[in-house]
Amino acid sequence: MEGPPPTSSSTPSSILPFFKDKSIFLTGATGLLGKVVLEKILRDLPDVRQIFVLVRADPKKNTQPKKRLAKDILGSKLFDKLRQLRSDFDAFAASKVILITGDLDIDNIGIGAVDITRLVEEVDIVIHCAAASDFDERLESALRRNVKATSQLAQLAMQMKHLQSFVHISSAYASSFMNGTRVKVDEKLYPLGFDAEDVIHQLSNMKAAQVDRAAPTVMQKFPNTHALTKALAEYMLSRQRDRLPLAIVRPGILGATHSEPFQGFVDSLSIVGTMMAYTGLGVVKFLPGDPNHVVDLIPVDKVANLVLAVAAVRALHPPPVTRVPIYHATTSSTNPLKWGIATNTAVRYWQRHPPKKGVSPSSVYMIPNQIGYRTQFALKYQAPSAFYSTMSKVLKSDFHKKQAEKLNKVVDRTSRMSRAVKPFVENEWIFHTHATDRLRRELLTEKDRQVFDFDCHAIDWHHYINFYCFGLQKYVLKEDVAEPQNRDLKVGRMLSRDIEGRIDRRIFSDVEWALRSSRHVPHPTLSQLRQIKKEVLASPSVIRAMKQVAEQKSIPEEVMQKKAKEILQRMQTKMQFPWVRTLAWFFRKVWRSIYQQLDVNEQSMLQLAECIKKGPVVLIPSHRSYIDFIILSYVLFAYNLPIPVIAAGEDFLNLSFVSNVLRFAGAFFLRRTFRGDILYNAIFTEYVQRLVLLGCPLEFFIEGTRSRSGKLLQPKMGLMGIVTDVFYEKKLDELTFVPININYENVIEDEAYTKEWLGDPKKKESLENLIKASRILSQNYGRISLKFGAPISLKEYTQEYTDLIRSTRNDKFDPFKHHEDRKDVNIALAHQLIYDINAQTVWAPLALVGSLLLTYRTGILRQHLSDKVEWLVNEILRRQSGYEEWMVEHSPAQMTNLALERFSQSIEDRKDMISCPDKNGVLLLAFYRNRLIHLFVRDSFVLTAFGSLVDGDVSDAESRNAGVAVEDIFSTAEFLVHVVGKEFVYKVHPDEEEGFDQVLEDLILTKVLERMPNDPSKVRLCSSEQARSAFNFYAGLLWPFVEAYWVACLTLYALRPSASQMQPLIQRMQWLAESLIAAGRSGFYETCSVETLKNAIHAFHRMKVMRFDNYGEVVALSKDYAESNATKLKQLLLRLGSLRRRAKDKGVTEIGVPKSLLEDFPIRAKL
Repeated sequence: MEGPPPTSSSTPSSILPFFKDKSIFLTGATGLLGKVVLEKILRDLPDVRQIFVLVRADPKKNTQPKKRLAKDILGSKLFDKLRQLRSDFDAFAASKVILITGDLDIDNIGIGAVDITRLVEEVDIVIHCAAASDFDERLESALRRNVKATSQLAQLAMQMKHLQSFVHISSAYASSFMNGTRVKVDEKLYPLGFDAEDVIHQLSNMKAAQVDRAAPTVMQKFPNTHALTKALAEYMLSRQRDRLPLAIVRPGILGATHSEPFQGFVDSLSIVGTMMAYTGLGVVKFLPGDPNHVVDLIPVDKVANLVLAVAAVRALHPPPVTRVPIYHATTSSTNPLKWGIATNTAVRYWQRHPPKKGVSPSSVYMIPNQIGYRTQFALKYQAPSAFYSTMSKVLKSDFHKKQAEKLNKVVDRTSRMSRAVKPFVENEWIFHTHATDRLRRELLTEKDRQVFDFDCHAIDWHHYINFYCFGLQKYVLKEDVAEPQNRDLKVGRMLSRDIEGRIDRRIFSDVEWALRSSRHVPHPTLSQLRQIKKEVLASPSVIRAMKQVAEQKSIPEEVMQKKAKEILQRMQTKMQFPWVRTLAWFFRKVWRSIYQQLDVNEQSMLQLAECIKKGPVVLIPSHRSYIDFIILSYVLFAYNLPIPVIAAGEDFLNLSFVSNVLRFAGAFFLRRTFRGDILYNAIFTEYVQRLVLLGCPLEFFIEGTRSRSGKLLQPKMGLMGIVTDVFYEKKLDELTFVPININYENVIEDEAYTKEWLGDPKKKESLENLIKASRILSQNYGRISLKFGAPISLKEYTQEYTDLIRSTRNDKFDPFKHHEDRKDVNIALAHQLIYDINAQTVWAPLALVGSLLLTYRTGILRQHLSDKVEWLVNEILRRQSGYEEWMVEHSPAQMTNLALERFSQSIEDRKDMISCPDKNGVLLLAFYRNRLIHLFVRDSFVLTAFGSLVDGDVSDAESRNAGVAVEDIFSTAEFLVHVVGKEFVYKVHPDEEEGFDQVLEDLILTKVLERMPNDPSKVRLCSSEQARSAFNFYAGLLWPFVEAYWVACLTLYALRPSASQMQPLIQRMQWLAESLIAAGRSGFYETCSVETLKNAIHAFHRMKVMRFDNYGEVVALSKDYAESNATKLKQLLLRLGSLRRRAKDKGVTEIGVPKSLLEDFPIRAKL
């Protein structure tokens, strides 16, 4: 007898005209929902004839209905926007809003005979919002207001001559008698398990005290009197469905407004609002319940919009008389919010904006175990309260007695709040919204959907909860507080969720978690993996490779077959889920030991789950740590998603135990290089492609190796081509790539990387080193944040790229037929993926502070450093890139202190003057600085070019008067990009335009540069100290790389090698760099970096300065640059020298000239 209205296959008509000249009877207008409904009608439906508003007197405040209407309703801050929109608001409201005096506690709801007559004659729509809304209301009172008054209102409505809709506001928790975890509730009436009519009749004939005594028996499994009486009211109304145009709206827990008429309005406390307010005041420090359970919080304006839409649809599309249309206004099934996220986000707001009335700093955690919660409550609340009360009596102090009474009240209120919230955090209901979604999709026009927006799919909970807490502070606590700003809100729609269960880990069983997670998730079986092995060895490509190698080396085919089996045996994965569960249990404990928190973008996980359902998925994470091999699988396991097979290097095979563990967890192993090995290449290609065809997610690191420099590396194309061939050879219809940035607050290997930068060989994997590495378990490495970029469909990407190329360059472009075209698509896709990974960067304190300390290498005061951090934070926020949760949670001073504490072994702090004199310390700072260079690199190109073209200091009067031609700046910046551009990932595609004109305009807008007054074709540095600081910061990001490339070129100029091994040449470059630093001729320890110097050699190769032989192992100057006087090489050296950092010492300035340097250093002999 219940359900949604029938759907319409034709194009719907707008419901907006329905409201014209309609009379609406609204109850509950003094409550939050009724007030929002009234404001919405007056603002967006001004053509209604009138709104009859039921208002009762307030005996507590001795306020009459007329005054309540004027002050509490129309005088509310909620109507401020309407007052701004309508200068005639008072007259308009008076003409539309008609007061009806009444009271739910009185028979016939206290309406006088004259008003009843008018309502009967004129009302078209009834919206019944009035109710006893307190969840811990006495049963007698809740029954009188929620059931008896509703019944009497229904009787009145049935007399109304023009009634077209009767919308009853019930509660989603009317079905909450079905207790448990993830209980699914549909939009229908469920059997209550007892005779509702008989219960209503019996309770109606009891006295108030008898009703309250009967409450425990009557309520049975209902969590509170509110839910019980709402269920009884639904039952009672459904009996009148043949005589009443009934529709029921069931909201979840009401929260502040989301957007209408503005963000964050709330003037009363729901159960969630009470919890948030108590948390903000520091009264509540812990709550009962599971933080990973869903809370069904719904913005009140979303409910109001649904209520009005339902009122129209019920009249325009009446259902069969046997059905009662029920609509859920809920979020648990469409955009679920976890209690842990709600409480953590609220706490972070209150920590940034502590209320004046707070009794202690805000903090809260949740305890899922009832015994644990009661014990904590007794120890931390009841025992101290009882002790203080006793002591106040012993001391016979009036002051202490009053304080004890206040403390008792706090404990009592906290206890009541905890009892009220308990059912909602211990249980978990998922309220489906099929009828609501169908109404919005099929019965409303696009215009209707804009006016009556009740879609909750896109609510950003972090943003919303910040404004909810703001509303509580402003409108409930009555404090003057500014709206949350970008620093509070800009988190890239991230929902931070600690899947470690930090809050409940002291009680929650890790073993139980590991056993129950991913129980029904598909994964490769051993029989499937064995079958893949057989198919690989029997594949035509592998058989051809075996024959070819056998013929080339005159080896019997039987021997080749044995070798092929050995290669595959060494390569293959042997994923076994018992091992996976064991590792999940083990690493759950490891993460807790070494990390404070693991943040995951929960919405992206849902998106990833949808991708996995559609077809094979390739996961492309960043690669800065060995932890990368484990952490993503761990997260997918925790989220009940298939874990991937992972491409890992053969280095791990040196540790047989570790390699076997990884193999059982999904890893397969490949050589670092197998160029020229026909058989290995064939086996590896066939094996990887068959894993993809099996359907399990594949994970590989597109950078090829861990980034020792902190910045992302340029993509390697080997595995990329192998994987995409499966699609281009039409072995499957779709393949989805997912870019992922694994952001570490502290990278475990960072100090080891600084040594590898200087050329120290990487420590080989061994049991001894593994034992030494166990020391990390006693360290704290902060947070890990996994950020997932938008999935990329290879099918869609290929089509878009093909269309682009055909329309611009080559109308016969076809990656399915031509391998060169396929290679082009792969390169473009690889750069798109690496760019998208960079776009998921989390801006952490170490990167911000590290980059600034390297800007002020000789030292900077702590307070000055904090000010610079604030400037850098604002610059990042202005660019709206990446994720700023650190900036949300911490002030600039806090971020400065956090970073300095981490860098304490690398920096020198003398009376708050911070400097970094240590070479290894500089390299450590540079590792973290390099994580943000890509955001500012275009500014760095322009300002470094600008600085090189200024004669003298960029800020002195003479230089400012001369200015620099914009055309010259762009030309020099293009040269910089040509030389060092490959160091950074900052463009979607390498051929993308630089957009230096836009960069210049932005630098002018932010008052770093300014156009010359008399010549707009020239620019100069602005005269402010801020402009000078910005110049030093932006150019300072690039100068170390320019210096390294200059050192590399200077080495080539000194040696002019006809041929040299790569490694000895790099060592000579390092020696020269160290010599220049020791002599005070260079100020950048980063020039000693093996990685940067090697990149310089590769850049010179692209520029045809050098040539490579033997796959790049042997290098030499190209013919044009190897001539006896080396004119072209000298020109390159001079131009690079001109781009170096200027110094006040003339000798240092002249270091760009080879002659002066060679006179000072007899390096030719030493090199």
